[in-house]
Amino acid sequence: MSEIEKQRSGDAGARSPNVPGGDFQPTDHVSAFEDGGAYASLPVPLWICNDTGIVLHKNKAADPVLDRMTGNQLANLIAEATPGLPRKEMISLEPERPGDAGVIFEVVTQRDEGGKALFVARDATLDHRLREALVDSRQRFKDLVEMSTDFAFETDKDGRFTFVSAETFLGYSADELVGAVASTLLAKPELERIDPFCPPEAIQGRTVWCRRRTGDLAYLRVAASPMVTTAGTVMGARGVARDETANQANEMHLSRAREQQRVIAHILRTIREEADPEDMLNAATRTLARALSANAVRLYRRAPSAVGDMVFRSVSSVGDIAEAVDHAARHLLGYEDEPVSHINDDPRSLVVPATYRKRLNGGLAVWRDRTAEPFDESDIVLLQAVASQLGIALQQMGNQEQLKKMSETDGLTGLLNRRTFIDRLSTRLATEEGCGVLAYVDLDNFKTVNDMVGHAEGDAVLTTLADALSALCTKQDIAARLGGDEFVLWLEGVPRDKAEGAGETVLNRCEPIRGFTVDPEKPVGVSVGIAPWVPETGDAVDSLMARADYAMYEVKHGSKGAVAVADIDVVIDDQGMG
Repeated sequence: MSEIEKQRSGDAGARSPNVPGGDFQPTDHVSAFEDGGAYASLPVPLWICNDTGIVLHKNKAADPVLDRMTGNQLANLIAEATPGLPRKEMISLEPERPGDAGVIFEVVTQRDEGGKALFVARDATLDHRLREALVDSRQRFKDLVEMSTDFAFETDKDGRFTFVSAETFLGYSADELVGAVASTLLAKPELERIDPFCPPEAIQGRTVWCRRRTGDLAYLRVAASPMVTTAGTVMGARGVARDETANQANEMHLSRAREQQRVIAHILRTIREEADPEDMLNAATRTLARALSANAVRLYRRAPSAVGDMVFRSVSSVGDIAEAVDHAARHLLGYEDEPVSHINDDPRSLVVPATYRKRLNGGLAVWRDRTAEPFDESDIVLLQAVASQLGIALQQMGNQEQLKKMSETDGLTGLLNRRTFIDRLSTRLATEEGCGVLAYVDLDNFKTVNDMVGHAEGDAVLTTLADALSALCTKQDIAARLGGDEFVLWLEGVPRDKAEGAGETVLNRCEPIRGFTVDPEKPVGVSVGIAPWVPETGDAVDSLMARADYAMYEVKHGSKGAVAVADIDVVIDDQGMG
């Protein structure tokens, strides 16, 4: 048998409804236990013991209890009772059969001055089990709530918190939350169709942005149901909420990473598939502007200027920016050795260099409106990734330009070669607008320089002449070396009556080559033949060049070092060319 588990409930002087008052004497009820007595057939266990725990009288209902109790247990109950005052205790008894659950009885003891006592027992097993189950279910519910959610709540009909499960939530203490209007936690309550903390109907998995006490945003997932009276009146709501800010941040990072990969893949595909470099770079900057929600994007390329120093030229642009801001971006690219820079410390602007094999060859600059969000770390990562790809594209663009230049120009002088000159002048004459003159320039006595002082000096003569002709050119003019010591110059917009004057200008500009003379009897100089062109003549490039060449040979066969103008009406055939 187990030991008695003493669980006092109530005061020592509590009275039991099943026993008489304080003047009770056990001997007064002896006859009640006899056959036919009042206690004999009661279903409630009753018995009388002496002070040593020996049972003197009992009814039949007491047998199951007494069978599992000892005299010492009964004696202890009597000893602890106060004479004249009933004493109630809960005792746990072993089950009748192994494997059964134990039973719990509520025993009321009332003793007299002599030590005898009357016992009244009640099977309290069900009450005790129900009480334990209730406590256990409450604890289980509490544990499940704490494990399944960060925050459980109840609100009243006005949307104020009346209960919160957590000691702190979003930085607020429970005392601060209880009584507060729940919707004040929402970051933008005006955007919520219904109050998630006091909904008119049940909601599941509703996501909302709230603000922590620090002002930072928090992403919550809320489930809530209204509390409705039997009359159908909404008296509030109860629900749970979980802070999923970290999960949302991870999702956003993953989403941004996927978007970055998509943008980079699109730009790479554009670089591979777009044949024209300018179209390729324009497509790349447009894609980047959309991906970054930028108001303006500008791609710069580092290249030598006309005077030889390196400058940053804009090669592709989306949106408009102020000239001062553009200048600041170029300055940062040229003088700042930083992976990322902000223009004037504005976080809504970014400048990132572009490199090829660790050599700076350009850069990207992006801007957002001042009302927009600043660029964040993921934007910078994307911009740097794109800049690295565009660095390769800029190098490819430079390589293509170099190849094109080599195919279009003379390797020694840098002037256009014959084929390119003819192509460009043909395009110009096809417009059938304006006027101009073609100057055919041929070196005099050039062979003496090569023969007497060598080809290096001869090359110097050619480059000096080329520089002189280039200096004459405006944006509309075209200079070329046809081969050997023959050069040609197209002067746009020169009228027919100014042709000879234009020839004299060319002759005078070529004066520096006289310094290369090695034989005074054969001075180095040029002979110039001029062929005027107007749309009415219908001249094509070949006939125009033939007339200029014919005029130049007229000078050659005369005094040299002079100018001759071809008659506009003269037709020169192959036999007539010198």
